Amino acid sequence: MPNEFRRMRRLRLLIAALVVSSVSVVGVFGTAYAAADPQAGTPEICKLAAGKGVAGSFAFKIDGRPGTVEVPVGGRSLPVTLPVGQATVTEVARPGFTVGAIGAIPSTRLAQSDLTGGTAKVAIEAGGVENQTILTFTNKAKPKG
Repeated sequence: MPNEFRRMRRLRLLIAALVVSSVSVVGVFGTAYAAADPQAGTPEICKLAAGKGVAGSFAFKIDGRPGTVEVPVGGRSLPVTLPVGQATVTEVARPGFTVGAIGAIPSTRLAQSDLTGGTAKVAIEAGGVENQTILTFTNKAKPKG
C-alpha cells in the first residue's frame, strides 16, 4: 500500500507541474493568454479605405493602455489583451483623412461610435481569438479645396 500512495502522490505532482507549465507557456506567447484568463479578451482593430487616396498606417489609442496600436490600411492589428467590459478606442487623426464608418463584428458589441471624434466604445468578451471583438475603422480622403 505505501508504494501505491507514493505513486499517486507523484502522479498528482506531475499533473500539477504540467498544468502550471502549460499556463506559463501560453502566457509567454501572448495571444492565447486571454484564453487562460477569464477576465480578459482579445479584440483586433481593422483599417479599411473608402475610395482612393487612403494609404499608410493609422494609430489608435485604447483607453487605459499606454502607447498606440499601428494598423496599416487594408490590414489589422495583432490581438490586444484587454480586461472584460467596455473599451474605448480612438483613431489618432491624420491630416487629409476623415473617419467615414466604424463597425464591429459581431455588430452587437459596438456600444457607441462617433465618426467626428473617431471614437468607438466596444464590448470586450472573455476568451481568446475564438470569441474576440473585431473593430473596423474605415477612412476616406478629405476633399481638397
